[in-house]
Amino acid sequence: AQTDSQLALSIVDEALSIAHSIEDTSFKADALRSIASQVAQTDSQLALSIAHSIEDTSSKADALSSIASQVAQTDSQLALSIIDEALSIAHSIEDTFNKAFALRSIASQVAQTDSQLALSIAHSIEDTSNKAFALRSIASQVAQTDS
Repeated sequence: AQTDSQLALSIVDEALSIAHSIEDTSFKADALRSIASQVAQTDSQLALSIAHSIEDTSSKADALSSIASQVAQTDSQLALSIIDEALSIAHSIEDTFNKAFALRSIASQVAQTDSQLALSIAHSIEDTSNKAFALRSIASQVAQTDS
């Protein structure tokens, strides 16, 4: 009989196989990002491997920040390392809107565990609407943490 963890890995393998077969790059990236985020709760290395397989840089940065927020509760050093990688990827995006969107997503994820870092990221966003969205998200996270 399969253990629960063996069954979970089997399901993850199947999900990855299906995700990798998706032809639309946007849908594929979204599926992989979602799988990576879920897997991060139990296997950060597998989650990182999945995130690294995402070709779209914006989606890759988003996946990494999501993994970092999952890992932050158990390994803050690893979480910071992952955030650094996500930020590096986000800053490499040439399209200003996509860069701003990626930074906004990272700031929102980081706000769950480090509001000062999240604010620093938000203030680096050049696009004002994305900056405002990031700041609103951070404020919301901080308010939830304080209550």
